[in-house]
Amino acid sequence: PTLTIPRGLRVVDLSIDDRNGDHDRTADAGERVILNLSVMNRREAPFSGVSVELFTVDPHLEMLAAEGFMEAVGTGETVDCAGFEVIAGEDTPDLHRATIDVRMSPRGEEEWWDRINLSIRSPRLELVAYGFGEIDGDGDGWVGPGESGVLTLGFCNRGGDDMHRPGVVRLTSCDGLAAVSY
Repeated sequence: PTLTIPRGLRVVDLSIDDRNGDHDRTADAGERVILNLSVMNRREAPFSGVSVELFTVDPHLEMLAAEGFMEAVGTGETVDCAGFEVIAGEDTPDLHRATIDVRMSPRGEEEWWDRINLSIRSPRLELVAYGFGEIDGDGDGWVGPGESGVLTLGFCNRGGDDMHRPGVVRLTSCDGLAAVSY
């Protein structure tokens, strides 16, 4: 078999600018980032007046600025096209890969399409410990009928991003004999 590399415009690199976020050069849940593409011309003639547009149907990604422009891309040359702005939803699961289609339209020529993937990181809390204690009762260390107690939960963040705001855990009782109050 012979592998033939398509001739034309291809995205060869993606960099992330998150200067308005946590400065780790990754896209995080709830973070607004700027995507910078490096586009290479793999054909034997230059391209000029190249409009670049990004598209996605990913429910966790919103495009804020999806259009760019490159004056010219010479033969074998790589040109940066910067300033595409996206925001990842706050409910994005950790290590979610958002697919973004890239349309490159040189003036007076056929369109070239490529695809990039954007990995999004987020916190992922796991319950690692819990304990019960009496507030008032008979002092045996167990919450019995007619007694009140406290439930202590311990969580660990096993996700790819830090918790930037405190989370809230709401408990409900599945047992009609036990009530949860705050």
